[in-house]
Amino acid sequence: MPWPGTNIPAPWDPAPTPAPPDTTQRDALLKQLVAQHGGQVGTPSTPLVKNPKDPSGPEIPGPYDLYSFADGSTLEIAPTGEVSKYTPKDKTGTVTGWTDITQIRNPDQTITYYGRDPKDPGGALKPVEGLPVSAAPTSAKQPSPTNQLDKIDAQGNLIAPGDTTTKPVSLRDPATGSVIDIPKDPAGSVTAVGDNFYVIKPDGSSTLVTDAAGKPIAKTKDPSQFNVPGIGLVNYDPSSGKANVLIAAPTGVQARDLKPEVRGGKTYIPIDNGQGGITWQETNLPTDTTYTVAQNDPRSPTSS
Repeated sequence: MPWPGTNIPAPWDPAPTPAPPDTTQRDALLKQLVAQHGGQVGTPSTPLVKNPKDPSGPEIPGPYDLYSFADGSTLEIAPTGEVSKYTPKDKTGTVTGWTDITQIRNPDQTITYYGRDPKDPGGALKPVEGLPVSAAPTSAKQPSPTNQLDKIDAQGNLIAPGDTTTKPVSLRDPATGSVIDIPKDPAGSVTAVGDNFYVIKPDGSSTLVTDAAGKPIAKTKDPSQFNVPGIGLVNYDPSSGKANVLIAAPTGVQARDLKPEVRGGKTYIPIDNGQGGITWQETNLPTDTTYTVAQNDPRSPTSS
């Protein structure tokens, strides 16, 4: 259990396998405070507090570390970035102290610190003056390369490296714990891994998805469409994290044998990619017209 009212691990209930805290938020906040208050003085100390599990016993190191700055300001910060008792030096030279500091997550995932103003201790919580907004957190765990993903069998067991006889049903990232189901379609499926996309095959192998210039196609914050050789036109929805095939890649035909396709109110025409495959290209063609061969339509910007 954490310290009462916080997310800070408590010494009386250590985790079975304690992991070092992610100090990203604390370090970013300290960097801003050091710049604002003329630098840090000395090294932080850890104030002693009463043990909530044994109030009558000896004091123990508290969850916060006390930092002092060159202009006389002080702030208690936990390794995880939670703060308490901010005492900035005001313009008159007197020290005031904010209490009941609470973190409020903003829509853009940054954090604003709210607290009680010492000039109005009975008033409502408000943004703490002089305490900068904390940057949006970033995960300390980066996705593993696809060639380092664990292969998992139907019973949920890890398949030993080099085992080519046991059929995997999913791939697991040992760093993040995320699981990718292996597709049954021989062509494979497009899956977002980290910042890029890969074609995952039924045997568990993977291939990085690249554009025509060989540059990896990166995930975006907005829905995006891109062509994947052997798969077709793919739509990526960042809200669900899923990549779905809009138009499957045809085989054994040329672009002139195909008709335009309409998806999501947009018309796509087939183009020979020069490598024996088909690329679907978005156009401004109307969607309420039946075409025979897109390249021969006089209204088509790509007509021949």
